[in-house]
Amino acid sequence: MGEPSAGGVMKNSAKNDQFNYWITRVPLLARSRKYTPLFKNLIIGGGLMMVGEVVAQEIKYCLSTSHQENNVTEQDLPSTTGEKMNGLKVLCGCWRNQVFSTTHIDIYGVARLGFIGTFQGFYQHFYYTWLDRKLIGSSALVVAKKVVLDEVLVGPASLLVFFVYNGYCNTKSLKGGVEHAKNLFWPAYFADLAFWPLVQSINFAFLPTRYRVPYIALFMCIWNSYLCLLNSRKTAEQSKRQQGQTAPEPKANL
Repeated sequence: MGEPSAGGVMKNSAKNDQFNYWITRVPLLARSRKYTPLFKNLIIGGGLMMVGEVVAQEIKYCLSTSHQENNVTEQDLPSTTGEKMNGLKVLCGCWRNQVFSTTHIDIYGVARLGFIGTFQGFYQHFYYTWLDRKLIGSSALVVAKKVVLDEVLVGPASLLVFFVYNGYCNTKSLKGGVEHAKNLFWPAYFADLAFWPLVQSINFAFLPTRYRVPYIALFMCIWNSYLCLLNSRKTAEQSKRQQGQTAPEPKANL
């Protein structure tokens, strides 16, 4: 085959220049004074958290629909590894059969999670900026220190904010929010220790500071789905216990 003509090369070059120019003009990717890193982190943190909440609600709807068809209650949501694999099979079947619902999406819940994501983007922006100034470099020791600090400080704080705020919104009382956090904190924190150290090791070892919050927000979409399913399971267990406590005692046979 012959070599490409000079005109073709110039056209391809012009197309590449136009594409690069378009990329640099995208608001959340542009490195300009108009869109500060803090503003980007707020928008990305809140936006991706809302996406994660929509995905989580679709997962709940899919699983609950499949459970109703098989006479399975919400307390039977996946807990062990085998049950999780069955849950994944059910979810894949829902996707294949397009078992989704736009009418069952809780808009208030999505907005609420968007607020939490925006708040997390706010304090994480300042925290990671401070952390990178105090612990400079990406050596194994520096990364390990950052991961430990993240699991000791940011991890527990984020979970407490998440559960207390959601519990407060559901019960309309601070006491209800604290009780909600007590019931869900430790299972979520143990899962946090299994999930986030690897994610954060990649974060601290390879990513510059300005990409830390968007990177974390992306994985928060996955993490939020887990928290949503955990919340559903615990709520079902609490309802079952309350029904058992309020059920009338059987009368003794004469």
